[in-house]
Amino acid sequence: MTYYKGLLFGRHDPKSMKNILWLFLLFSFSSFAQEELDIFEKRISNGVELYATNAGPIPLSLEVSFNRLKNLKCDVSIPHMAMVPAGNEPVRLLTLTVIDRNKSPEYDFRFNYIPGDVNANHQDDFVYWLPYKPGNSHNLHQGYHGDFSHKDVYALDFSMPEGTAIYAARGGIVTDIKEDSNVGCGNPSCKGKSNYLVICHDDGTFSNYVHLEKNGVAVQVGDQVVQGQLIGKSGNTGWSSGPHLHFEVYARGIKKNKSIPTVFLSESGKAIRLSEGKSYKSVHSK
Repeated sequence: MTYYKGLLFGRHDPKSMKNILWLFLLFSFSSFAQEELDIFEKRISNGVELYATNAGPIPLSLEVSFNRLKNLKCDVSIPHMAMVPAGNEPVRLLTLTVIDRNKSPEYDFRFNYIPGDVNANHQDDFVYWLPYKPGNSHNLHQGYHGDFSHKDVYALDFSMPEGTAIYAARGGIVTDIKEDSNVGCGNPSCKGKSNYLVICHDDGTFSNYVHLEKNGVAVQVGDQVVQGQLIGKSGNTGWSSGPHLHFEVYARGIKKNKSIPTVFLSESGKAIRLSEGKSYKSVHSK
């Protein structure tokens, strides 16, 4: 999560609303490459409106709250959560109206935001493809809620040699990558050293491919990838007891992401839930 605090103050000359001086700040921040959030104000006859634009490739979830709100009434409950779509079209967040024109209105606000829509609903009937080359088989050595490192998540660990080609299990927009690490070990001290690739799907959920090799990402942030496209190479970076690929689908949350169980296309053409300890052959056609 990225957190920022901003201050906007209003000063009112009670003799005439025309003499209100609104001092404002325009915010532009980036929490990952090619993402840009702008928050700005628009003066209206009896107050001010706050707007946001998003120049990034995916929606943003923005939460606004106030440290101070004096002589102003807000038209939404606070804290207020808003989804700002990609595309740079202004979205009105809220409106503040002056309560008593003979008194000075003042406010300061704070906000935090995360990439993605926190209200996204996963398309549960979507059939994922196994994230490796068609015709190849790999063992699922740790499944959902596994004893080693998946106790609280729906995540999958596929055993595979370093340098194994990784393919997109589902299409979407690449939102985040890390590929500069060459460090891995079998305990949590190496957790932050993993290389990874994150893709945002059209239903607002994300998939995460973790433990990739150094310089092992074949796409860039902002790229649109299709299901079955080559996206990188597996590795053994981060918290890893051996070469493997960690795959997880999740929905964004303000405080914590929510992992999601998924089904995959099997050799028989049916959608199945994978079981720990079994090997699965990848097929990239329906």
